[in-house]
Amino acid sequence: MNEPLSREALQQLFAGEMLFAVPEPILVVQPALPVVAEPELPQSVESIAVAQPVETPPVAEPVATLGATPVPVSTVAFKHQVLILTDRPSPADLELLANILKAVNLRLDEVEVLDLQKLRGQDFKPLLESQSAHQLITFGVGLKKLNLDIVLVPYQLKTVEGVQFLYADPLPNLHTDKVRKKALWISLQTLFGLG
Repeated sequence: MNEPLSREALQQLFAGEMLFAVPEPILVVQPALPVVAEPELPQSVESIAVAQPVETPPVAEPVATLGATPVPVSTVAFKHQVLILTDRPSPADLELLANILKAVNLRLDEVEVLDLQKLRGQDFKPLLESQSAHQLITFGVGLKKLNLDIVLVPYQLKTVEGVQFLYADPLPNLHTDKVRKKALWISLQTLFGLG
């Protein structure tokens, strides 16, 4: 028997998604449509008009959206083995991330910081399989958004295809929350073999 998912797992699974409550369906009875007699068919083949091909208008090319154009993931080559996944990090978030990395003897220029905004619509699975990533830490970004079917429990390590995954709260939530920071620190010690 399948057990229901925990609240944390559901939050991760649907993080950033807009959910709607769907009311019970309402039965709508429509009046019967009037019966229409079928048109008479012509008696001879000569009386059938031959349809001429209709010229279809050309399809317009999609217009580029404003802002940075995301680089296709398949063209990115990682220089580092640690991937950090965020969603629109602010300068304060990047400063916090730099301090978190410093605690595990890393710098921002020694990891790949991937912004979800630049990866939208990309299939991340082939990239992970082809790259030499060893650790992926996601700060509040569910892996379903990268077309990865991997469910993570917050602050618990999971290894899939040789890559260690760690799901943590979004960076903005970690600024002042000491409990979450402590949970992250314990997980990072395990992930990087410290202590």
